[in-house]
Amino acid sequence: MFGGKIMDNFMDKLAQKLNAQEMIKANSAAEAMETRKLQAQVEEYEKMLQEMKKVNLKNIELTDSIEALTKGSLAKIEECQVKNIDYTTVIEEIGLKTDDLKAALEASFKKADEYIHTENVKVYRNVQAVVLDGLKEQTGTLLEAQNKNHKKTGAVLPLVLIGLILVMTDLILNILQIFNVL
Repeated sequence: MFGGKIMDNFMDKLAQKLNAQEMIKANSAAEAMETRKLQAQVEEYEKMLQEMKKVNLKNIELTDSIEALTKGSLAKIEECQVKNIDYTTVIEEIGLKTDDLKAALEASFKKADEYIHTENVKVYRNVQAVVLDGLKEQTGTLLEAQNKNHKKTGAVLPLVLIGLILVMTDLILNILQIFNVL
């Protein structure tokens, strides 16, 4: 009895140590997993920062080009003011140029429509040719099959006629027997 209590105490202490070690291992594994997640997040944030830097550089470039265009426009306006150019003539010239551009665009659209139409016709004709070729092949195959079947039925036709004659004869004889003619 005394030895049993010592053994029980020993087993309890051993179980507590093992449970503590397992808990330490589990905590370590959880911390390692959390560390990996944090590292992945940091990498993702770094990628986002790099992307933000690229977008920022692109914005700076666009701002510089807009600024250059604005300066150029202001310089043209000042030049026109210095030369005392009549703005109505400038506007008329711009209107003429836009009319020319519209005409060129309409012509290119017309050419594109014609080109698309011709290509569609080519495709239609190609498809039609393929379908016709397929129909010819299928028609030939069907005619061959029909000729084979016709030859087979040609041999059976006399037998069918003989059978029909015999059936008709039997029918007539049965009718005559019913009316007591025979």
